[in-house]
Amino acid sequence: MLSVDVFAGPTAARARELALPEAWAMAMTRRTGEFRPLEPVDQILARSWPDRVRERIEKHLDGVFLGTEADVTTRLAALVDATGADEILASTSTFDTTALADLDAALFRAAHGAASDRRDEADRDAAGVSSLS
Repeated sequence: MLSVDVFAGPTAARARELALPEAWAMAMTRRTGEFRPLEPVDQILARSWPDRVRERIEKHLDGVFLGTEADVTTRLAALVDATGADEILASTSTFDTTALADLDAALFRAAHGAASDRRDEADRDAAGVSSLS
């Protein structure tokens, strides 16, 4: 089993924006020792970010699967192929609960797409059909 944070948005920029509240909270926890409630993106962006906080946020975002549904589908499929994992624990968290519901729906579609792509490839392999044909 693998665990990964996943943000599948309508655009990669929007997915990154929706990942920001969790990244901010994690960076600030390292700074203050307290995990505070997630904050709205506009409040986070309006603040001055010390260099160390910015570095922590960027490091956190680099470790997250984020992008469009197609991007996330591709990355999830590659992760499963590279690791042979038969289960992925995917989590998503953001301040905006309406956006969170949209992210969850997109994650479902991306995960379903990755699993479907993998089944199709396995079926082709079993039938001796090349994926290049």
